[in-house]
Amino acid sequence: MKRLFAAALICVVFWLGCTPVRNTAPVSALSEGKEGAASPESRLRDIPPYRINVGDILEVSVWRAKGMDAPKEVIVRPDGVISYPLVGDIKAVGLTLTEFDQEVTRALRVYIRNPEVSIAIRRFGGTKVIVLGEVKAAGVYSPTGQGSVLEVIALAGGFTDDAVKADTILIRGGLQNPRPVRLNLAMALTRGDQRQNPSLMPNDIIYVPRNAAASFNYYMKQLTPTLSNLLLGATFARDIDAINKGTP
Repeated sequence: MKRLFAAALICVVFWLGCTPVRNTAPVSALSEGKEGAASPESRLRDIPPYRINVGDILEVSVWRAKGMDAPKEVIVRPDGVISYPLVGDIKAVGLTLTEFDQEVTRALRVYIRNPEVSIAIRRFGGTKVIVLGEVKAAGVYSPTGQGSVLEVIALAGGFTDDAVKADTILIRGGLQNPRPVRLNLAMALTRGDQRQNPSLMPNDIIYVPRNAAASFNYYMKQLTPTLSNLLLGATFARDIDAINKGTP
């Protein structure tokens, strides 16, 4: 139950809510998408898992392991490894959260019987931005310099046909203190209103909806599974699935 509560709490933290695309899309990519684009559900399923990078801060805990069940934050060092009690240094860079979960679990088996490891991204290293919703290639992006909302959407391939540009949501404050702000990107595109196209900060989340009338609760329901798969390790994902199914 303790782990279920922790997973539920993380769901709230990620309430609005990937491998970066290498090529920078031209400004024309911000125009309407082509017909025959994948459905929103398909696009969400096709988001590649995030791969750990230098500077990322991970939260690691081991359920029912005395002295290790409290979440511990670890940073991925420049040499690509993290240090964790009992097992020492473990390579993290380049692994998905699920793969890293498996590596930590394997290392802890020497000391703990049947360890159940929970891993989550607490904060990205460097300037990384999550782009979700009605864009061609949702995922995690590293803009050149500070970048703006429209520049990062261009990196994500631009808008789809169903994008409601005038009701885009920018979540500020990172993953621990999210603050949603509505942006009218249609005004930024057609009238050059740069107040609607702010510069980005590390760990911002951009969500381009397909329904301007939807409530924030609706957005939360749509984005929570995606962010869970993107930012949480395998154990957390199982906990959230159990919560959604009503499993005690």
